[in-house]
Amino acid sequence: MKEVLAIGTFTNPEDEFLIQDLETLQVAADPLHLQLLATIRDEAKSIKQIAAELQLDQVKLYYHFNMLESHGLVKVVMERKVRHLVERFYRVRAYHLRVEDHLLSIGTKSADIANEQMLSYVFDKAKTKLRKGLEGGWIDGEASQQPQRRFIAQRNSLRLPPEEARLFFEKISALSNQFQERMDEPKSYGDWYDFVLAMYPLKNPTP
Repeated sequence: MKEVLAIGTFTNPEDEFLIQDLETLQVAADPLHLQLLATIRDEAKSIKQIAAELQLDQVKLYYHFNMLESHGLVKVVMERKVRHLVERFYRVRAYHLRVEDHLLSIGTKSADIANEQMLSYVFDKAKTKLRKGLEGGWIDGEASQQPQRRFIAQRNSLRLPPEEARLFFEKISALSNQFQERMDEPKSYGDWYDFVLAMYPLKNPTP
């Protein structure tokens, strides 16, 4: 028998949460924590549900959610009793995380930590998911007859005058914003797709 004990006053996430200290930044930037936050972005879930969805150890997740909750990154939206246990349902505190500027000053310890964990989460995670998709057959490495099964990846370097570089960045930002806007919409039906972008100068650019 499942009995609802309490429904919290927290319903919808805030638009933005400002990270103001190094400890919270380290917790938020952890690759596993970023994955957990993404899982409960659109709807509240219990640790049992999250463990099953991500194929992770349920017991270990309690530690991580305690850490996320104590640093204000997640909220409990409901508690219910399942036999003799209390099951909690979590939701992200905010849709977007923003870091206080001074924490990301070049050369600081917090900036180094945040950058390393961000790079690991974005690129290592993408590599793992691509490999899994290619091995599982739902991603086609060749020119697929079905465009929705394709993946696009390339790496090139070229010289660009400052104005052309600015225009490229604007086009990439527009595409990224379009993807982000769809994420902010109510949950829709369809297949899940990952979106990874990177463009960066290879040395200190011309002013």
